[in-house]
Amino acid sequence: MDEYTIEVIIEGYQETIKSYSNSVYHVVDAMVNLSTVVSVSKITREKDQQVWDFSGDSLEPLRKLRSEAGNEARIQQELEKIIEV
Repeated sequence: MDEYTIEVIIEGYQETIKSYSNSVYHVVDAMVNLSTVVSVSKITREKDQQVWDFSGDSLEPLRKLRSEAGNEARIQQELEKIIEV
């Protein structure tokens, strides 16, 4: 399991939070599940400093997809489309 640092917007403020996960996909999914997180700016995997930059777009489209999809595989496919590993 790897440690990730995530730069997010929560209630209009830039915050940095940590998460532990086996993949960046699960980190994004965790942020989608946190209703107070409005957007993600950057995710950094601490062990090798791999960085994923995001445009800061709202997480609402992913939240909508998650609520409509009963299939975890479909959610994973959609995340893979927007995240380059």
